[in-house]
Amino acid sequence: MVRREKEKAAVLILSAACIIICLLTPVIGVGLTNMGICSGCSLTARFAYSFFHASVPHALINCWCLLSIAFIYRVSFGYLIAAYIIAVLYPFGGDIPTVGLSAVCFALMGMVSFQSQKRLYFHVWVLSFIGVSALLAAFLQELISIAPPNNLLHIYCYLCGIIIGILNTPLITYGR
Repeated sequence: MVRREKEKAAVLILSAACIIICLLTPVIGVGLTNMGICSGCSLTARFAYSFFHASVPHALINCWCLLSIAFIYRVSFGYLIAAYIIAVLYPFGGDIPTVGLSAVCFALMGMVSFQSQKRLYFHVWVLSFIGVSALLAAFLQELISIAPPNNLLHIYCYLCGIIIGILNTPLITYGR
């Protein structure tokens, strides 16, 4: 039980750090185009993009998602590190830099999906969310100038998380 408390504390600290970085980004003058992951980005940008966010609501939503996953499901330090590595190793780059913690969140959702009692329901909701966000972003991009979410990144991280979740799920459960 103490171990779970340490992991929850680590996620709380990570969330607080992301919000503080988001608030300080305009002050320190770091441009999101320099810190976003895209084709030809620097190693610094690749390793740091998860901690930068486009706006305070963006940071709050991503942190809320991360906290929800960590407090509802069994998320170990290994899962957190694996989710970060999956997000950093995203192989496809686009022209628009991507920032945010959502890649880590989607990787974690894939990993914990097999802890859910209603697995199919869980997968349908996550994939529906990706689809709706793509449609909503396309609609909003016509009205106001916002960068759309990188849904290919979300799908990649979710599928990698599912693979790790499958590898960590026992095939035979005794006593059920």
